[in-house]
Amino acid sequence: MEIEVVTTVRKARTALKRPSVARKSFKRVTRGRGTKKRVVRQKTLTWYKKELDRVFSIYIRTKYPKVCYTCNKPGTLQNGHFIVRKYLATRWEEDNCRPQCVGCNIYGKGMTIDFEENLIRDLGAERVQEMKDKRKELWKLDLNFYLEKITLYKEKVDNLQNTQ
Repeated sequence: MEIEVVTTVRKARTALKRPSVARKSFKRVTRGRGTKKRVVRQKTLTWYKKELDRVFSIYIRTKYPKVCYTCNKPGTLQNGHFIVRKYLATRWEEDNCRPQCVGCNIYGKGMTIDFEENLIRDLGAERVQEMKDKRKELWKLDLNFYLEKITLYKEKVDNLQNTQ
């Protein structure tokens, strides 16, 4: 009688490999005995756009009275746009923006009808129509545009804060 010997071979478990990720630019920094990698990222156009939004919002909120433009309530204000921000031609236009409370700007979706009525009263119907027509323009913005506008509005904010 013959006996068969069956042996099973078990595969060793291997760690799951991470998917390859594009390498980031880095700079070697020597500290003491060893070296460390420090990631140095370049600022993108998106970063400059957000920075311009931030500086422009501060400018609008310091330039105008500390009450909501659509409901006249004081409180925490945001930079409200009559023509929505997706249109770059009017996004940073001073006539398009006024301070608004969170209730009007976010929850009331800008209160566009009240905003337009107030703008017509302040600027005139012709200027409001010009802004509506201008929003259809296509703009391709570069780094120089963002840098110029950021420095311009930072200077304007400094001037407004010094005069108050």
